[in-house]
Amino acid sequence: MKEPFSRCAGTRFIRGRHLGGIVKDSHNSYLPLLLIGIFPSLSIYINYGLDYTVLFSQFAFISLKILLIGVPIYWTLCVDREKIDLSIPKSLGLKYGFFSGMAMASIIVMIYFLFSNTINLDLMKFEIGETGLLTPKIFVLGVVYWIFVNSLAEEFVFRKFVTTKLFEITDNQPLAIAGSAIFFTVHHTLALTYYFEPWQVLLSSIGILGAGVIWSWLYLRFNSIFVCWISHAICDIVIFGIGYVLLF
Repeated sequence: MKEPFSRCAGTRFIRGRHLGGIVKDSHNSYLPLLLIGIFPSLSIYINYGLDYTVLFSQFAFISLKILLIGVPIYWTLCVDREKIDLSIPKSLGLKYGFFSGMAMASIIVMIYFLFSNTINLDLMKFEIGETGLLTPKIFVLGVVYWIFVNSLAEEFVFRKFVTTKLFEITDNQPLAIAGSAIFFTVHHTLALTYYFEPWQVLLSSIGILGAGVIWSWLYLRFNSIFVCWISHAICDIVIFGIGYVLLF
């Protein structure tokens, strides 16, 4: 099993400590973090908060998604001059990913059965209809994208890159985990405000924040985004499965 942060920003780490007391200058970490914090929320605001055409909204969504993924790739390769490690973890990591995902999925299902009668289906159908996903075939294609592309991209951005950069800045694993989870939660919370009541948004945001903490911890534990992605994908499958039942 790999040590957490066995290779990070050109400096070796063991259990969150710098070997030899070497600390990398992290001042250049703030700009990519700022951009990553802005792009997802800006995409949500353009798609839901402004009265643009569907074509323009989709163009903005795709462009900002490319930028969100492109910034950490560029920064890693061209600024930090490092290779991007996307290695597959050993079986123990995969088991952690699977069972954590199943545990969180069980909680999601339980909450759905407790509060499903409070969901405003008309509002949900209206907002989803604006995105063009209110037909079963298109919805399923969207689900495939969100599970196999978007969630993996989010793990690369928010777990691998953001967690690493926050660790460089703070030299503190709990703070890096918490900060990464907050980055991950903000734009999801913004999106939820267009679908749900304030108390539902708060409840969902707490769940998303908790998931972000678990996935960031898994990344530190196994140094692989695929552990986090397995867990994330299982949750997405359940969430979109519930969405399909509600909408169709």
